[in-house]
Amino acid sequence: VANLWLAGKLPYIHAVEVRPPANYLPFMFVQYFWGDSELGIRILDLVLIYFSSVLVFLIGKNGISRRVGFISAILFPIFYYGYFNFWYSCQMEGWQNFFILCEIFLYLKNSKYLFSAFDFLAGFCFGISILFKFTSLPIVFLFLILILVRNRDKQSTALGKILNGVYFCLGFFVPVFITILYFYSKEALSFLKEVLYEFVILGYSKEK
Repeated sequence: VANLWLAGKLPYIHAVEVRPPANYLPFMFVQYFWGDSELGIRILDLVLIYFSSVLVFLIGKNGISRRVGFISAILFPIFYYGYFNFWYSCQMEGWQNFFILCEIFLYLKNSKYLFSAFDFLAGFCFGISILFKFTSLPIVFLFLILILVRNRDKQSTALGKILNGVYFCLGFFVPVFITILYFYSKEALSFLKEVLYEFVILGYSKEK
């Protein structure tokens, strides 16, 4: 599918596969620069897990202690590769986890600094994670609730919390809207909706 997309064709039209749109992007990136290289996608996945481990360390350090962050960062790749039991390609759970970790890191940072831009970026990261794995959707609602009830200084108002929730939602919808706009511009939005609704949401397949 990634090769077809690079050749100017589109997923869900020229190749029907039950995956969210962003699933093909890592493979397109590798195939564009290194061709059909299993080594390239393997290296990209290892780099991703390295940066994910760094985020795990920072989250543990900011949330609990430096020692907890260090131990968690070591255990993260062990459990990740141990659970999926693969070493030859990349899993979309890795990309999903990376952007969720970005959101958690931004949430913890914003609990201290209270910048609305952090909530926007947190939502943006979650929007990207949805495009890799739809299983991120329940976590989006969880973190929206956490943002709304987050401990703030005594001068905080209900309106301020609502605005931060709005910034989070705006950030979330930006990558989703860009994806919809892209497929709409290619006159492929109806195909995208049909495949994602029937194959992913309803969970059954239909002969094409």
